[in-house]
Amino acid sequence: MNIIFHSSYFAKFLFAVLFSVTVGPLVGQIQMEDKVYNDQIKSVQLYLYDGTGKDVLNSAVSQLNSRQPLVLEFDDLRQDAILYNAKIYHCNANWQQSNLNNMEFLTDFNEFFIEDYEYSFDTRVYYVHYRFQLPKVKMPGNYVVAIYPEDDEDDVVLTQRFMIYSQNVGIGADIQNSSGVVERDFNQEVSFTLNYGQLDVVDPMQDIKVVIRQNQRWDNVITNLDPTFMRIDQKMLEYRHFNLENNFKGGNEYRFFDLQSVNFGGQNVGDINIKQYSVEAFLVKDKIRGADAYGQYQDLNGQYIINTKDAGNPVLQAEYVNVNFFLEAPSKYQDPVYIFGELTNWNLLEEAKMNYQPDLKGYTGSLLLKQGWYNYQYYLNNEKTPFAVEGTHFETENDYEIFVYYRPPASIADILVGYQHFNYHPMF
Repeated sequence: MNIIFHSSYFAKFLFAVLFSVTVGPLVGQIQMEDKVYNDQIKSVQLYLYDGTGKDVLNSAVSQLNSRQPLVLEFDDLRQDAILYNAKIYHCNANWQQSNLNNMEFLTDFNEFFIEDYEYSFDTRVYYVHYRFQLPKVKMPGNYVVAIYPEDDEDDVVLTQRFMIYSQNVGIGADIQNSSGVVERDFNQEVSFTLNYGQLDVVDPMQDIKVVIRQNQRWDNVITNLDPTFMRIDQKMLEYRHFNLENNFKGGNEYRFFDLQSVNFGGQNVGDINIKQYSVEAFLVKDKIRGADAYGQYQDLNGQYIINTKDAGNPVLQAEYVNVNFFLEAPSKYQDPVYIFGELTNWNLLEEAKMNYQPDLKGYTGSLLLKQGWYNYQYYLNNEKTPFAVEGTHFETENDYEIFVYYRPPASIADILVGYQHFNYHPMF
């Protein structure tokens, strides 16, 4: 760990004390979403730390006053370390910045120095690894952390969402295949009940909002669900919809590859080419499986774990590898095809867009990735048929999260009063 003395510390402290009570953080050009704004920033992961080694798979969700911290890690491919700062934004249920001032949700002034960073060693691509334990907040809700160089607040390099909840609502969920006649083979349906007995709710229909998330993705969340039945005397709400409002595409189990070693090919890695200053990996050819029957196997639901078997310190000694993908396709799809998963921050990135090669009868693409175990899929940029390459099945194992928001009387912000994680794994 490197501890840096910041000459501007006291000036910034004084400024924050004088102005943070009445002046909120400036959003500028950033967006309240999981996003990387600089192509030198790689391997961004924000998770609930529990010391298990697989905690990077945990959602960035924590209970208020939990002893388990939320941790942000990322690499900067520039060889010289940059002194980064972090700033926290409170958001409403719709991820628009709230009107709360900093002192209403933080105990410290809203500027945090990232002092924990280390240089990679024995790697062909140099990088600096940063680790930041997020500060405690005083109230539950949606939050975004923005990272920027200490001398330029406008030069934000990444933003990540995280959620802090208080368990004031009981949640019971029932997840099964869709009740739709056509959709029952392809979709999964999430029904649930809420018990809000701990809250003083005047109008449950207006005051309570719910969000359902699948596999930690934000691009396909379900929002704006109204309760289908209210038991006011029991302070109970039921959400049992039958017009597909609560349906998710089941999707398919994620493809995977093992890039934990560059000295020998792991699963689904066909060839590795080691050069003086770079490493190139070629995955085995993928095939379209949109019309195939469902096949069960264990995956990471689209996530990845950084690791290397070639050295003792995966954080600092794992290589960055240019990973080449190839998807066999007899003809070109009308819609663009993307490599998709947590490895692209669940975004359809331009760098992850596949190129169709008529002479090869397939799509090619490449991503610069740190060694580890990866999940991915091929995703079409089409709301109706995103799973044309992969197929979608009601049997697919998926993780689901339900978030419950409430705005108290006279409040100007939504708070997160209930959270529950569920795993859908149908028995055969």
